[in-house]
Amino acid sequence: GSCGGGGGVIQGKLFVANLTQEISSDMVAEAFAQYGPCDCEVMIDKSNGRSRGFGFVRFQNEAEKQTALASETWVGSVQVEVSECWEKGHDPRAGKGGGGKGGGKNRSSPYSS
Repeated sequence: GSCGGGGGVIQGKLFVANLTQEISSDMVAEAFAQYGPCDCEVMIDKSNGRSRGFGFVRFQNEAEKQTALASETWVGSVQVEVSECWEKGHDPRAGKGGGGKGGGKNRSSPYSS
């Protein structure tokens, strides 16, 4: 087993996106509480106090996180996007191995000289 060490996925923590301005941390907590006890935080832009449209949910155990990850979660009238939370430097969007949503890594820009 070559498990452990080297960072990677954060246990029990999810990244939640597609939040509207009306969605508060409490609303997110309420929506995700169906999977298990959790702490939720919606990221706020300090300059204007508005939601930045994403946040984090931290479950007490990994099994509940996996259940939430596999489920469709609605906060208010919005279906939110849920993905695993990675430690800094392990962002899956920067080169996820195999499949998944198409990455824009090697898209050539028409503006590159």
